[in-house]
Amino acid sequence: MLAESLRVVAEDLARLDAQNRPRQASLRRAVSTGYYAMFHLWARAASERMFANPDERRRFAVLAARDFTHSRLNDLAKEVVKPPGSRKAEVRGIVGAEPFAQLGRVCETFTEALQQREDADYNHGATFKRSEVNRLLRDVRNAFDTWNAAPAAERDLFLVLLMMRGRGQGRAV
Repeated sequence: MLAESLRVVAEDLARLDAQNRPRQASLRRAVSTGYYAMFHLWARAASERMFANPDERRRFAVLAARDFTHSRLNDLAKEVVKPPGSRKAEVRGIVGAEPFAQLGRVCETFTEALQQREDADYNHGATFKRSEVNRLLRDVRNAFDTWNAAPAAERDLFLVLLMMRGRGQGRAV
């Protein structure tokens, strides 16, 4: 699975130059790759949910996954971690007042990883420390484990929200 491979590559990049001071390029790529691992974890899960038939999944999953944007996933992740009563009406209409007990921390990790990825890719003045990158990548690994262990019903609700669009805005609800 691409997402898992990206997660492992991110950890490998963070370990480069173990005996010396790590290169910023290696740490930046580790951060960026760790984020993309999470992005592809959700894109694949949504595609698999959309296309249960393996033949259809092979034909259409790539197209479906291309529909997910960074901002769309980030908006949804931020919505999930809100207290149930303060969520958008569209979200409350689907999930009611239920909290996302397992997926809240996964969503927090996603939003942090996206922010760190933006710094790694675009903020040339940012400096990364190996210890901070390793902490982020541990959080990413834990997010994978939490996602996989979360109740199917909770993951399904999340994926339904991911696949929906806000009225006329072309964004996640």
